[in-house]
Amino acid sequence: MNPIRFDLDHDTFSITNGTEGSWPWRDIADCEVLNEEARFRGKTEPFSHRVYGGGTAMPLFAFGDPGLYVGLQITLKDGQKLAAYVSEKPVHHNTDPYFRDRKEAEKYAASLLASR
Repeated sequence: MNPIRFDLDHDTFSITNGTEGSWPWRDIADCEVLNEEARFRGKTEPFSHRVYGGGTAMPLFAFGDPGLYVGLQITLKDGQKLAAYVSEKPVHHNTDPYFRDRKEAEKYAASLLASR
């Protein structure tokens, strides 16, 4: 599933997994790859419960951690913040699914920032 779609004919992008809608890409001010704690997704403002990177010797999911969602926080020039989730289901830090989603999110962020 592609969380962001680009419409080259209309110079817009749309989000299908997160803040749904369509916006002109010239309105993009910034874009960050972030991790959101899984248990808060859809219950609070997107990315208000962030999980920061960092190595750990013991995987947190061994203690019942619900995981996280990798996504993008896109800030528009008017200050509006949009969320686009790359992870379709919760992933755990420092696992193959996490690195795969993170890499995909970084590609989307680069494309969005290059298009503005």
